[in-house]
Order: sequence, then C-alpha cells, then structure tokens
Amino acid sequence: MKRFIFILLISSLFGMTACKKQLTTGNTPTPRKKSNELKIEDLQFEYLTARAKLTFGDGTDDIKATADIRVKKDSLIWISLRSGTGIEGARALISRDSVFVIDRLNKEYYKYDYDGIYQRLNFQTQFEMIQAILIGNMPMEINTRRSQKNNDFFIIKNNKGDYKTEVSVNRTYNKLQILKAEEKKSNAQLEINYEKFQEVEGQIFPFLCKASVRYNDSQKKDTRMALDFNRVGLQAKELKFPFKISPKYKLMDINNE
Repeated sequence: MKRFIFILLISSLFGMTACKKQLTTGNTPTPRKKSNELKIEDLQFEYLTARAKLTFGDGTDDIKATADIRVKKDSLIWISLRSGTGIEGARALISRDSVFVIDRLNKEYYKYDYDGIYQRLNFQTQFEMIQAILIGNMPMEINTRRSQKNNDFFIIKNNKGDYKTEVSVNRTYNKLQILKAEEKKSNAQLEINYEKFQEVEGQIFPFLCKASVRYNDSQKKDTRMALDFNRVGLQAKELKFPFKISPKYKLMDINNE
C-alpha cells in the first residue's frame, strides 16, 4: 500500500458531495479537422474536481481503488484513496514544496520533499509537472520548430541534458497523447499514454491515463498504473482541501518504506 501511494502521487493521481453537481462524465468531442501546425491546447481552470478508478501493479501487488481528487491550479493537489467498500485508506496533500501522505490503515504519515522524490524515482519532478501529468497538460517546454508530422501526431524528440524525451501531440485535439522520458544516467524510463478524449465545458480532457515506470535496476520494481476517470468538473468557486494529521499517527522515515 505504501509503495502504491508513492508511485500514484509522483507518476503522475475527484469530487466530494458538495461538488457532485459540478461534475460531468464528458461529451463526445465536436468533430474537428487535423491540425497542420503544431499547437497545444492545455486545460484551463481555477479549480478541478474529479473521480477515477485507479489500478496499480508492480509484479508483487495488484491494487484497485477509487481516487477522489481536487486541484487548485498551480497551488494544491488533494487526493483521497478509497477501497471498494468505501473506506478511505490514504489521503495526500501536494503543495509546491512538499508532499504529505496519511496512511489511515497503519496510522502513519509521510512527508516528502522533491529531492527525496527524485532519490526514489530517478526522475526530477516538481509540483507543476505532477499537476500537468495528472490532467494531461504538457509537463515540459518543447521546441515546436523541431517537430515532425505523421498522419496522427506531431512528434517532438529531445536528447539534450540529463533526459531523452519523445512527445506525441494528437493532431485532432491538439493534446498531449504520448510522453516517453528516459534518464540517461540510470536508464530509468517513464511512459504515459492518454486516451478516451472527451469534451468538458468546451475543453478536451483525457479520461484515461496509463503510466509505466521501468528501471534498469534489480533493486527496484517496474510499475504500471491506470487512472480511468468517470467524472470531471471545472469551476471557479473555491474548494476546500481538508487535511488533518492525528497526533496519534507516527511520522515514518522515507528511507524505511
């Protein structure tokens, strides 16, 4: 469960009772012609709420859960994980400088900074990247002048710096569809695929996100995750992000997970 929570938060990661009227299952997008010029339509919002079915596996554990998530753009991400019986097993709050995770099953909690996350995943990350991956926005700057075009995608490759990346942008919806990244030093590989594009309040949102992390290290387990959204809502009204750690819970060492 602990490893599952960690990978969920970083690999990337939807509405409570007060928000249900704001949520939608999405509509079939209005027919579009394929773009001949690369442009990316990132999701615009102030607050986002959603609900998704989440599956996770690492060769040892196979876990299924319901994820409720709230996002305040560029500020906070709140995640609640529940089992099939409706019991909350974990809650997380991601800010611009730290990640807190409450493990209700074991009455423990964890605090991560982004340097600690890098040590665990071999991928540099920050709040903006987690937010972008979660909602299907472009998580990095790209050089549009270096793009190649095929029948379905604009493809942008980069081999500079510490990472090799390949990005595929859907020509019909102008949305990120495939992201591949490899850290050159460790050969750790991340791949994210977005599918089931639907229209939410006039914008395109991917209702299925599949991610995998592969390591060239026998000490680390390859992992896979899928986030299948069933409801998404965008709103300007301020949301609450309830997060309180019981004084009875024990702070755990990140290195002992």
